[in-house]
Amino acid sequence: MLALASTLAGNLLIVGSIANIIVVDAAGRRGVHIDWKRHARTGVPVTLATMAISWTYLWFRDRDRIAAAWPWLGERPGVRFPFVPPWDRQRLAVAPER
Repeated sequence: MLALASTLAGNLLIVGSIANIIVVDAAGRRGVHIDWKRHARTGVPVTLATMAISWTYLWFRDRDRIAAAWPWLGERPGVRFPFVPPWDRQRLAVAPER
């Protein structure tokens, strides 16, 4: 989670990562001006896409814990998730009666 947060901060803001600051400084010494608006044109869409992909992955990986912590996001009686990943199908399968 820490790696994800630092990656998102680096993508979103120039000051979110020391590597961004170094590259902007080096680019400035070579005559390429990168301000926060120019960085945001790429950084904001990349950050939003990364957040959507990460949220989807975490939802399917930990949806039981998410549903316990935030019941309004979890399954409701009579409502099933529209997609059950292949690795969860066995867990959701009903045991045969004896």
